[in-house]
Amino acid sequence: TIFPSNMIPWDHSGAPLDRWALLKDHRHAVESLRQQAKDVDPNLLEWEDQELLAYLRAVDFDQGKALARISESNAWHMAMQLQEKVQSEIWTAKERDMRRILLYDYIGLDQHGRPMLLERVGAWIIGSVLEATEDLEEFQILHAMAYEILRQIERPEGIRDPRGIVLIMDLNGLTMRHLSPRLVSVFRAVSEADETHFPDTVAHIFVVNAPWVFYALFAMIRPFLNEDTLTKVHFSNEVPADITHYLGEDCLPCELRGTRLGIFPYDLTASQSEHPKQ
Repeated sequence: TIFPSNMIPWDHSGAPLDRWALLKDHRHAVESLRQQAKDVDPNLLEWEDQELLAYLRAVDFDQGKALARISESNAWHMAMQLQEKVQSEIWTAKERDMRRILLYDYIGLDQHGRPMLLERVGAWIIGSVLEATEDLEEFQILHAMAYEILRQIERPEGIRDPRGIVLIMDLNGLTMRHLSPRLVSVFRAVSEADETHFPDTVAHIFVVNAPWVFYALFAMIRPFLNEDTLTKVHFSNEVPADITHYLGEDCLPCELRGTRLGIFPYDLTASQSEHPKQ
């Protein structure tokens, strides 16, 4: 696949990030941040080391910036009450309804134990998506709930990357209607929240079946993505054969060169995943 020079092509490094080795290398910085964070909120002492490490990595280990980000995110998470909403029947029903509008689901773990979210962006009914974003606050809550659900998915013991998630965006069917200024504005809002409040979470973003119109869309959304996120994005105008090298064959739907059949959101008659676990 050939891309313009300002695009990020398919990368071939499939090894997961070893966050335990990183934690060992930066143990002193993590402990220092923990001691400073307790003055913001004593409950922050209970934060896991990997969470603190993620905030440090997001700001290039600047202790002051990491502490400010943690304080802001802690207040945001408390206000959003995501854990409570993930357990709420009303909110989980809304989130399941949103899966049918945005055509996404949690399709399990990849071969490295990282949760995967698949979204058929190209198959969106744009009118329905625009209607779903009219209440932007609720839309952002439901988007954040998806991140919280991914965070809560149980992972195997001893994996190298106990934090990273994998996003797969299938753009088959993408048209000029996807370039709606309203959708771009919504993307900017949720992107900024993701980077601020779920730092260093995305391991890979695979964009597959990208038509040429995607170049125009990417030019519009690229300013909202930080450089670290951009290094994790892989583009292709097809479903590359080596996607199984990254993620494994047994965990992927057949539409993505895997072995699984009847997987929502490709099969709209199939059941959605059972996440979140109640």
